[in-house]
Amino acid sequence: MDGKNGRFTYNALPDAATHIRLIEVHNAPQDGGRIEIEISSWPLAEVPEYQAVSYTWGEVTSTETILIRGYPGSLHVRRNCADVLRQAFHFKPDGPAYFWVDAICINQQDSAEKSYQVAMMGDIFENAECVFACVGMHDESSEFLAKALHDFEAMLEAGGGSLSSVFSEENEESADDGARGTSLSPKEQCLTLCGLWFQRISDENGLRFMQACDEFPKRSYFWRIWNLQELYLAREIRIICGFNELSLASLLFWWRYSKLYFSQLFVEKLPQEYLEKAPWTDGEYILDQGGSGLGDVFEDMLCNNVRPQPRGKMEMCQEKVIELCEPRHCQDPRDIIYGTLRIMDWDGIEPDYSKPTWELATNTMSKFGSTRELLQFIGRLHISRDDPELSDLVHSRLESADLTEKLDETDIPEFPDEKYFPAGGFQLTPDSSWRIIRAQKDGADFCRIIGPSGKPSAVAHTNVHLDDWLVRTTRHAGVILRRINYFYQVVGPVRFLSESDLPNELSAFLLFFDPEDLVVHLAQDDCRSGEFETMEDEDTSVIASLQVRVCKNKLSSWAWRPEKECFFNMYGFLDMKPDVILPTLTCLYKLFTTLNAYRKAGIDVDSS
Repeated sequence: MDGKNGRFTYNALPDAATHIRLIEVHNAPQDGGRIEIEISSWPLAEVPEYQAVSYTWGEVTSTETILIRGYPGSLHVRRNCADVLRQAFHFKPDGPAYFWVDAICINQQDSAEKSYQVAMMGDIFENAECVFACVGMHDESSEFLAKALHDFEAMLEAGGGSLSSVFSEENEESADDGARGTSLSPKEQCLTLCGLWFQRISDENGLRFMQACDEFPKRSYFWRIWNLQELYLAREIRIICGFNELSLASLLFWWRYSKLYFSQLFVEKLPQEYLEKAPWTDGEYILDQGGSGLGDVFEDMLCNNVRPQPRGKMEMCQEKVIELCEPRHCQDPRDIIYGTLRIMDWDGIEPDYSKPTWELATNTMSKFGSTRELLQFIGRLHISRDDPELSDLVHSRLESADLTEKLDETDIPEFPDEKYFPAGGFQLTPDSSWRIIRAQKDGADFCRIIGPSGKPSAVAHTNVHLDDWLVRTTRHAGVILRRINYFYQVVGPVRFLSESDLPNELSAFLLFFDPEDLVVHLAQDDCRSGEFETMEDEDTSVIASLQVRVCKNKLSSWAWRPEKECFFNMYGFLDMKPDVILPTLTCLYKLFTTLNAYRKAGIDVDSS
């Protein structure tokens, strides 16, 4: 390999789309001595058996130098990477042993190679003999946990118990259960042994053990986005902490199943002070966050790995993936998508780190059924109105535009890339108690929408007129709609300040958004400052967001409302699952377009 000044330089892979690098760890002393590895490249279809290493990169400021066999130079890696090499060396089998470690096996300075290799990571982890989940080095708590679990597993083995019986699906009870008489099933026998072990240890160690179980999942390893896919695809998972292996089945049992079966035992053995503070004593917390706090979906995913063979991959819908990603972190927000490509179908997206985040968001809109879900996702991607990548899109919408458009009565905008969502709105009719007041703040013109109580309920773009509709897209944001023939034009944004005057029933609309329009519109929602009750509480950033038009072109986004009104409760649009509302509106819209086609053909139809 080539190098300058004694520094390691990568040779290019023969084909970054079909080849990977593997490493052999020849020396990695636990006492901190110099690490020596060897790097080789292979076609992915012809690789030898290897173990894939899953870990967290750690701080960039803490580094170590390692040697590359056959090359006089050295390679600088982060301390966490050096630690996992020592762990791999400790646990490697006899004879040649290959490992895949992303920080070394991918040239991180080559964006083109990185994009290809990231696209292959699902295959790399799925084809590995096992995945080393290296959660870090020991602290006092984890060291005690490792020793306690070793003792627990020894007692299970001596008693003939197997945790696999606990992880079997609940409906997989033996067919001859009724003929067993008083004998214990394998599951009952295992649970009995588990309970006896916990009763046998001292109260002090029982408390210390449960506290260690609580602390272990707080390690940063379990909160990294990329590790989700790496664990999801693994044939076998080995949890490595320090130079100990902790059984995943044992951890899951004490995280999850012990809380289901041993609640009374815990009450008898553990101090009241501990139980009052332990979040898992709350049944709702268990259902949502699991017994470990890692999330119920995350625990389900791990449980699927330890269940007896044969097993298939756990099915992951968009809702579950977003739930998994929500509390977890990554260095690049785009990795929320790129790091979960093999967990769910993102409509054929390939990793491309040259693509801006907002563009990636527009390419994934088909996976979301409501603007509320999409807003949460945009927030996770760190897209905001101040995002430099959005500046051109925002500035183009700050310019004034002629919003009038003359159309044939039966014309309907048709844009193949639009995304449509259900939404609810109400009309500012001249005979109602709603009023529009022109105002200015910090040089910015806007309109106050005064509700029946006499207080501002919303602030809107100056294009708003009586007879327009205010339609909510999120809890705080919305659009102004104006009827033009059979559809409604988006004439500007609105921000809702208080819900006190808003109607309880909202008229149903289908909003058809150009993807760019929708991303820019939802990105403005991050500038809201909560619910406001008085005019003095209007936020400058909220007023500034009203200057950003929704539509890049006159009809790039638009809306439709059934001729025979459909009403939904206000919170139905905000909190109800979209699959309750959307099918009704979609069916009505398809009927409308069919009738409209007859109208265009000059055929009289009765829309009733």
